[in-house]
Parts: sequence; structure tokens; C-alpha cells
Amino acid sequence: MIPLPDEPSRLSIFKAALRKSPVAPDVDLGYLAKATPCFSGADCVGIVQRASKLAIRQSIEYDMKVDRERKARAEAAGDGAMEEEETAEEVDEVPHITRAHFEEAFGYARRSVSDAELRVSRLGIKGWTAAMRLTLVRHSVTSNSPPLCPLQEVLRDPISRLVPSYSRMGM
Repeated sequence: MIPLPDEPSRLSIFKAALRKSPVAPDVDLGYLAKATPCFSGADCVGIVQRASKLAIRQSIEYDMKVDRERKARAEAAGDGAMEEEETAEEVDEVPHITRAHFEEAFGYARRSVSDAELRVSRLGIKGWTAAMRLTLVRHSVTSNSPPLCPLQEVLRDPISRLVPSYSRMGM
């Protein structure tokens, strides 16, 4: 099993995912890393992609609004005004991915790793092996049916019943 990234790793993931994107100065990537415990690297990248798409969508909507207003003014004023406005420099209303984009992206964010999978991953390889053995032994003693997949059994049962020392480990 690959462990979930810790806070510094998530910060690096956010920085890497945003390396070519314009980010507003008020966006605190450290806070994003702290706010995403138990998120995988793909989950963090998903947040960045959603925020980027929201910024792009907002920029496109703004450009469409400006174009409609320009056309309406040109029709009202005649052809001469349109030539003047085409020479004017365009200003991008949404030049950065802002904190508001990230806040909205967090509204859609979901962890791809369930709580049960987190409990299993925290056992480590030794605990995982012990849990598998206990599952197989317990199932073969209590049932005449073929043994279940150990992973299904571990995910279904609370870890504290499968590995008694789990609660003493503080996990």
C-alpha cells in the first residue's frame, strides 16, 4: 500500500499542480495542505483542476458579457465606435485562480480513500498480515463456507476486534 501524503507532501503536490497556473496572492497553499488531511495526491490535484476550471469558466463568462456589451454599444453608436474600441487594450477580469475558486472547489471535493481503508493502511504491513491471518482463522472456525477475501472481511469488521493491540497503538 502506498501511504497517503503528509502535509508537506500535499503542499508540494499543490505547488506542482499549480506551477504553470496564475494564482492570486491571497491563496495560501499551506492552508490548502492543512485543510486536506486524508486526501490522496489525486484528490489534491482534483481540487486544483476544479478551481482552475471555475476560473476559466468565470473568465469566459466575463468575456462573453464584454462582447455583448461592445456589440450593443457599436450598434447604438454606429461603425466608427467599434473601430475605436478594437484598438483599446483588453483587461482580463479573472487573471488568477482566486481563493473564491478554491473555496468553491472544496465544496465538490471528496476523499477517494474511505475511513475503512484508512484504518487498514494505518495497520502497516505487519498489522495487515496479522489481520488477514485472524480473518482467515476466524472464518474457517466459524463457517463451513469457503473463506472470504481477507480484504473484504477487514474492511467490514472494526479493526479493534481484528487486532486487539490497534487501540493501544493510538491509531
